Amino acid sequence: TKAQEEAMLGFVRAGKGIALMHAALDANYGSKGYREMVGGGQFQSHPWTQSVRMDVEEPENPAVGHLGDGFWMRDEIYVLDQNPRWNSHVLLSLDMPSVGVPVGSPDATRDDFPISWVRRYGEGRVFATKLGHFGDVWRKPDYLRHLVLGMRQAAGGLRRRFAAAQVCA
Repeated sequence: TKAQEEAMLGFVRAGKGIALMHAALDANYGSKGYREMVGGGQFQSHPWTQSVRMDVEEPENPAVGHLGDGFWMRDEIYVLDQNPRWNSHVLLSLDMPSVGVPVGSPDATRDDFPISWVRRYGEGRVFATKLGHFGDVWRKPDYLRHLVLGMRQAAGGLRRRFAAAQVCA
């Protein structure tokens, strides 16, 4: 309901946190507030349901530090209708050559696909990841650690200081 939506958005804006996985980016269409909270983008398509490589962009962040410089995973990778990079701090991104699109290729209409990010929404914190479509993904210890540490950041349990241009503390 509209009241439930406002309660959720108000909860986060007031300084609390929320963690969003996979289908949470394919929800609440028509809600300007929800779109803003998640970083601007919502589900547009999922052209890559295959094994893909994710690049770790912030190895010092606890939610991805255990993943090295990158990792492979079979999952359904969402493309969002707006890139969250402009207002979020990207933790993981899709390695384009792993899906057969060379970076900078003239055939690529876009070659930047954040996979996981953190951001501020009002006084609150948001952790979002596109990963989590298949059941076996939820049984991978590295994925579960990514989620738990991302949730702890969103809850304010892991304090992480970023440079002024970055959006989540």
